Amino acid sequence: MLYGFLRQEGTDWRQQPARLRRYAIATWIMAAVFAARLAVQLPLYFTDQVVALGISRLVMGVPLYAAGLWFAWMISRPASQITAQQD
Repeated sequence: MLYGFLRQEGTDWRQQPARLRRYAIATWIMAAVFAARLAVQLPLYFTDQVVALGISRLVMGVPLYAAGLWFAWMISRPASQITAQQD
């Protein structure tokens, strides 16, 4: 995942089962964001509900994407960062 390169982990995280699981969860979080957008906006598009589509695009655009990225970032962070914050 891109987060591995942003954290200078490269692909080393793939050798650690716990890190691999966290990155998989982060990936599913982002997939859920896109699936939710599709599930809400596609029916609105096909039924010509322009105002509702516009509102849903505003709400489910950048704010939802940013929230998904933040949750994925927090879930996929290394355990050393989690324990350092708790101390």
